[in-house]
Amino acid sequence: MRQVLISKLGSLEGVDALDVATGTGDLAILLAKEGARVRGEDLSEQMLALAREKNDLSHLDIHFHLGDASRPIGEWDVITIGWGLRNIPDVGGTIKRHSEALKQGGVWGCLDLAQPENIVLRFLLRIWLALLPVLARLKGAPPDSYLYLGKSIQSFPRLSALSSAMERAGLEVLHAQPLFLPGLILLVGKKR
Repeated sequence: MRQVLISKLGSLEGVDALDVATGTGDLAILLAKEGARVRGEDLSEQMLALAREKNDLSHLDIHFHLGDASRPIGEWDVITIGWGLRNIPDVGGTIKRHSEALKQGGVWGCLDLAQPENIVLRFLLRIWLALLPVLARLKGAPPDSYLYLGKSIQSFPRLSALSSAMERAGLEVLHAQPLFLPGLILLVGKKR
């Protein structure tokens, strides 16, 4: 799924890219493999430690630092966020601040989980999210994180609202589409 996002960002050779809410650095590593100069930021030092370990194994030149995904600093050709926007309280404000941190013509990309627009798919997603904590408990995993996942998806804007937020933030919407699984979305915009 990350590769789908990467393929929609255009040429990454030599661009300055910021991956916010980078987590363990998977998206940042893909950006670097495509030739981007990458900085990955996250609020969790433990996640950044894992990202640095992966980076050492991949022999790429990625710089990982503590950073707030809702307030990017600097000017960037590309800003990405994978599965992190849903966890930020001010989604519209964050998209606007990301747009402001992009250079003219820069590209913003996001992967996340949201309630589908289609009522049948929305119903199926709710069933799946209700089953996840039960399945986690059966496997011996703590169900709390799966309960949180369902709550965060239900409170996150749908695709149409996110697309509108991108436009209000000064981004031309290039892609705003559901992907393979119910709830998985791809957003890509270009700074006007």
